[in-house]
Amino acid sequence: MDGVTEYLSPHVRRPEARAGFNLPADIIVCDCTAREGEQAAAVDFGADLKVELIRLLDEIGVPQAQAGYPAKSPLDGETVRRVRRLGLRIRVEVIAQVFDPNWRDEVDAAVACGPDIVDIQLPCSDRRLLLLHKMTRGEMLDRAVEAIRRARGRAPVVRFAPTDTTRADLDYVRALYRAALDAGADRLSLADTAGAMFPPAMRWLVGELTREFTVPLQVHCHNDFGLALANTLAAAEGGASILDATVNGLGERSGNACLDELVVALEAFYGARTGVRTEGLYRLAHLVSKWTGIPVPTHKPLVGDSAFAHKLEGHVRGVLTSPPLYEPLPPETVGNRRRIPIGKYSGVHAVRYRLGQAGIDVTEEQARKVLDALGKVWEETRASSLSDDAFLSLAEETLCRCPD
Repeated sequence: MDGVTEYLSPHVRRPEARAGFNLPADIIVCDCTAREGEQAAAVDFGADLKVELIRLLDEIGVPQAQAGYPAKSPLDGETVRRVRRLGLRIRVEVIAQVFDPNWRDEVDAAVACGPDIVDIQLPCSDRRLLLLHKMTRGEMLDRAVEAIRRARGRAPVVRFAPTDTTRADLDYVRALYRAALDAGADRLSLADTAGAMFPPAMRWLVGELTREFTVPLQVHCHNDFGLALANTLAAAEGGASILDATVNGLGERSGNACLDELVVALEAFYGARTGVRTEGLYRLAHLVSKWTGIPVPTHKPLVGDSAFAHKLEGHVRGVLTSPPLYEPLPPETVGNRRRIPIGKYSGVHAVRYRLGQAGIDVTEEQARKVLDALGKVWEETRASSLSDDAFLSLAEETLCRCPD
């Protein structure tokens, strides 16, 4: 990400701050919106939108995307087939859940639709094994081996994806991983399914596993404590090379790591090359918001409409003098733009800038007259801001009455 270094803290590049990093040379960002995002309350994409979403992800360079559960929804299998016919570069991943008696049907449906990657998914924490599935550790290990062998050779890549990994016994996770690799798995997975981790522990755990297992490790984090992004970055520091995220952080409960925030943080702070064309992130976020009916919070980092909004006059003066004074990166980097709303803390610089945007050049004295008029509005209405139309109407009326 070019042109961002001058915006960041100088301490970001300190060797002391980066001590102990085991950042992979190549990091793959996997977008899970068409799968995990559809698990969010009241979200239903359907095949057409899933195909369009994956096409847009490919367009901006996201290298991998999940499409869903073909055994549970024929539309998910249809999505994969339609995406393959488009000839996109993006690699498509599907999930086969193998903890129920019909697990063979799950695997067969997953491989039949022709994905690039098939995930063999099952729980590995004791509470889920015993309370939910009534299975022992040994029984689940055997099931994992059988399922991987059934998928092996029928899909280009088989990923072993145990869930609730962060709350499972570490020795058991290691045993599962070894058995999965012996059975033919190509990748391993670690899931913080309940959002129950914090970054130092995530970095340590991933480091423990990547030192022992050299195949790619994929990490999936939930946001129940607001730590999905931090945990995902900690996993990268520990050596995870495939990182899951969703557009706008959509997902079960509080959602997942947010795609735009993950990509930009990886590139800006870690120097990773994700291959994602970040200027497309704003448009993608707002399209998905339109499709789901879930608004992008105006203050959301990077792609919110107020992410680069400056209201206090001192800030406005600063950002118009030199953007790095008050911005973390150029807004166009993510396809967003700078906004200068007018409110009771506005001053001459904000007024001149906003009128200039409307093609009205004013002197400092004229701007002060507009400010005086604004002051009367604040006093009379007790409002704290004005809409664009109201501001321009007031300014034009003031300038016509006091042209000089």
